[in-house]
Amino acid sequence: MSAPIKITVLLITLTSLLGSSCAPKKTVATDAGAPAPIPTLSNQRPINEPPSDLEAHRRQVQQDTEAFLAHRQGTASEPTIEWTMPGQASTGEPATVPTIADVQPQPPHGPMEEGSAETAPSQAETPTAATTVTTATDDLRQSMIDFSRELYVSSTWSDQPLKELLVLASLSMLDPERAIDPNAIPDLTDEERALLATMQKYFIAIGNDIDSETNPWLAMSTATTELQRRLKQTPDLDLPTLALCTRVGGFGDFDEWRVLNDMEQYSFIAHTKQPVIIYLEMEGFTSNLNENNLWETVTSQHLTIYSDRDGIPVWKEDWQSASDRSRKRRRDYFTVQKFELPRGLSVGKYQLKIRVRDEKTGAETEQNIPFTMTAGVLN
Repeated sequence: MSAPIKITVLLITLTSLLGSSCAPKKTVATDAGAPAPIPTLSNQRPINEPPSDLEAHRRQVQQDTEAFLAHRQGTASEPTIEWTMPGQASTGEPATVPTIADVQPQPPHGPMEEGSAETAPSQAETPTAATTVTTATDDLRQSMIDFSRELYVSSTWSDQPLKELLVLASLSMLDPERAIDPNAIPDLTDEERALLATMQKYFIAIGNDIDSETNPWLAMSTATTELQRRLKQTPDLDLPTLALCTRVGGFGDFDEWRVLNDMEQYSFIAHTKQPVIIYLEMEGFTSNLNENNLWETVTSQHLTIYSDRDGIPVWKEDWQSASDRSRKRRRDYFTVQKFELPRGLSVGKYQLKIRVRDEKTGAETEQNIPFTMTAGVLN
């Protein structure tokens, strides 16, 4: 027996077994009282009787078997994938399940003209995840275009259009290519155009950094620092507490130099190298997350001593930097700097000018501490 014949017999046997296993276990009484045999594929139903679900299933199995055998023999076969066409069960008869071969392909805009070639859908036309994402992106861009148009129209009728234009500029976070040109928008002052351009760069920087693997907090902190620099509006740096001390234990914990003159000013002995500690508390400082996800604050101090006689500086110390890193953002910040009063200071009145700079923003402030140098022994 050849291979095709063996396969034929095997599949027909499987078909018969599958049909038998799917049949309900019921009997039909005959004249002799013996149960009637279960109908097989070869049994014929009455002409006017609609096909049962069992018969439709058997017919499907037989079609699949014939198609498989035809494929094995190298002949053309109908596809075994079937589609249920809507509306066919409304005629009163059970809906038949047509195969793909029964459905004639139609062009997008009606039936094909006579003599035209029929082409099957290409693989590129099959919806995929990539095409779905592309479609979603196109829909988002179209929505942005529509929203931008509404915002621009609203701004043209507004007495204060900067609000709508800033919202419009914020869309550049999603699509930097849709950045607006502030110079092309009428009815704006030069300051408003500069502000609009600066804020748009801010939104673009945030969008680019968030698209990367940069820490979102670090991205926002960096962009905000750059925004402050561009706006040239640095935070107000203030020194609410400034004192000369003999000991500092921590924030608010210090021993102030208690030797004072009649004007409640610090007093020191002239021509001596008196060690002093400068304690100052700072407000308006800036802390940013560094690459190690630590909040970092960096400040610098510059010291100068002026004589009250002529206002000429008699001593100075260059900028000294101090940095602080913490897992939590600082609310209270102070610095401690040790220095020695120069030996060359003679008897008289002086001013110690302390300049403080926030290295994150460039903000600066300064404050003077008056003191006197005396010839006598201090009590």
